[in-house]
Amino acid sequence: MNAAGVALLLVGALFFFLEVKLASHGVLAIGGAAAIVFGAILLFPEQAGAPRGEFAVLVAAAVATAAILAILSFKALAMKSLPQRTGAGALVGQVVSARSPIAPVGKVFADGDLWEAHSDVPVAAGDLVEIVGIEGLALVVRPARKAGQESG
Repeated sequence: MNAAGVALLLVGALFFFLEVKLASHGVLAIGGAAAIVFGAILLFPEQAGAPRGEFAVLVAAAVATAAILAILSFKALAMKSLPQRTGAGALVGQVVSARSPIAPVGKVFADGDLWEAHSDVPVAAGDLVEIVGIEGLALVVRPARKAGQESG
């Protein structure tokens, strides 16, 4: 066996592992595929009776692996740009009903919990409010705009 071939196979495997852990946009996956192909070519010396891998199979396997890892990497990047769907940050932007008068502190019901709410503008119980932020364990709200109301 050729030591350079073994080293390239290990480098290729390392690049595939790093592609999963780092956001390299598929660059490490392509480098890993190239390293595995060249490592497989160099792995066994050209001698009569020495084992040889089928070149087309090696290239196809390396390219398929690199393509899968690159696609998964791009999907992971796309997930980062999606809005937050869980946790307190997901509350911002929701329109909920005030459960008690908010002047300046009251209660609102959002996502199955009763929250303390703060508002600079007095809000009557039952009025709709929009959650605009979170301060500690309290929500910051403002009166929700009604349909057809101008922003301003």
